[in-house]
Amino acid sequence: VMDVVLMGRVKEIGWLRRPGRGDRDAAREALDQVGLSHLISRPIGDLSGGQQQRVCIARALAQRADVRLLDEPFGGVDVEAQTSMFEILDDLRGRSVTVLISTHDLEMATTRFDRLILLNRRIIADGPAESVLTPERLAAAYGGRLTFWQNGRAVTVTADDCCP
Repeated sequence: VMDVVLMGRVKEIGWLRRPGRGDRDAAREALDQVGLSHLISRPIGDLSGGQQQRVCIARALAQRADVRLLDEPFGGVDVEAQTSMFEILDDLRGRSVTVLISTHDLEMATTRFDRLILLNRRIIADGPAESVLTPERLAAAYGGRLTFWQNGRAVTVTADDCCP
């Protein structure tokens, strides 16, 4: 686990150097933030999928970059882990860190994120959820016939593509 998190420090460490005390401290701090410091010596393969996701979040945190890119960070994690990760993201927001997250979970996107970018090989729309996730724009992104439910900010979309 520690080695994986230290991969986030490669830019500071360099390719052929050993991590220093500051690098190990940054990795420990990142593991503390995701609630996994007790697993610091465990092999990554022994962890659950949700724990592995949180280790990857810790690796991104250890970089201490101003912009973070997270690809489907909530996939395969339970509700408790999601709640913990949202607390981490809220903390980053409070420190003016930009976080870009890719997700296919439109309901989560509408309720948890300030700004959305709708993509399908190109940018279809970007802005607040209300202006991005319209039936027309979702049809452009997903194609086919869609059923669209909206309840406040939450949006649920299903594809009706089983029958012509």
